Amino acid sequence: MKVLFVDGTQNHNPKERTSRPTGGILNSLTVIPEYLASKGHEVYVKSTYNKTEDVNGVHYIEDNVVIPKWDVTVFNRDVLPKDFVLYCKEQGIKVIWWLHDIVQTSYLKDDTFKSVDAIVALSDYCKKTYSEFYSIDSNKFYEIGRAHV
Repeated sequence: MKVLFVDGTQNHNPKERTSRPTGGILNSLTVIPEYLASKGHEVYVKSTYNKTEDVNGVHYIEDNVVIPKWDVTVFNRDVLPKDFVLYCKEQGIKVIWWLHDIVQTSYLKDDTFKSVDAIVALSDYCKKTYSEFYSIDSNKFYEIGRAHV
C-alpha cells in the first residue's frame, strides 16, 4: 500500500528524533511511517522537514515533488487543506484524519473534516469530544490509545 502523511508541525526532522527532545506528534510522524515502510508499504511524508530524501525507508518529499498515485493520505492534527482533501477524494484516495489534541474551537478553518473517511483518536475522551463538538458520527473513529516509543 502507498501511504502519504501530511503534517505542518514545526521542526520535524526524522534524523533528530533520538538526539534532541521532540513531542509526540513529531515522534509519531517519524516512527509510524518507518514502521509501515519496514512492513513493505511505500510511505511518503510531506512535512516541515521539506527535503526530498529517503530516511530509514521513508520517502520524505518537498511540496513540489510529484509521487505515483497513492492509496491513503493521513492528515495530522489541524492540517486539512480543503483543495487537497477533495483532490484525494476525487482520485479515490482514502483520507484519514489523525487527531493528537483535545478540541479547540480555533482548530479547524472550515468543514473539510466532514470529507474524511476515518479519524484516528488517541483516547475515548478525544473521540467523544470531537464527535460531540463537531457532530461527527462516532463510527468514523478508531481509537489507538497512547503508545510509548
